[in-house]
Amino acid sequence: MASPAATSPRGPGTPSTFGTAMGSVLGSLTAGVVAGTVSCPLDTIKACMKGDIECQTYGGFVDTGRHLYKDGGLSRMFQGVEWRCANLFGTFFIVSALTSAFEHYHPAGSDMTMFEKFVEVLGANVV
Repeated sequence: MASPAATSPRGPGTPSTFGTAMGSVLGSLTAGVVAGTVSCPLDTIKACMKGDIECQTYGGFVDTGRHLYKDGGLSRMFQGVEWRCANLFGTFFIVSALTSAFEHYHPAGSDMTMFEKFVEVLGANVV
C-alpha cells in the first residue's frame, strides 16, 4: 500500500496537505493548552486587580494571589482555564496559518521583512 506522501497531489516525497494541516492543529492545540494553563492564574490575578481599581479588596499582585487562593484554592486561580486554552488554541492556529501562507509566497532566505510579506500577501488576496 502506498504511503500518504507518495500519493500526495504535490508529488512523491512531499508531505500530504492533511498531514500538514493535522500537524498544525495538534501543534496549536498543544501550545494553547500549555500556554493557557500556565498563564491562567496570572491572568486571573490581573483581571481581579483591574476590577478593583481603587484597591479596596486587593492590594498588590502577591496580595491578590493570596486573597484569591484563600477564597477558593487552586480552582479559583484556574477559573476560566477552558476558555483561555480555547482562545489561545485559535490564536496559535491563525498565526500558524498566516506563517504558512507567508512561507508559501516567500520562502526562507527572502530579503523581505515579515511586514512586507504580510502586505504583499494581503494585497494579492484582496485584488
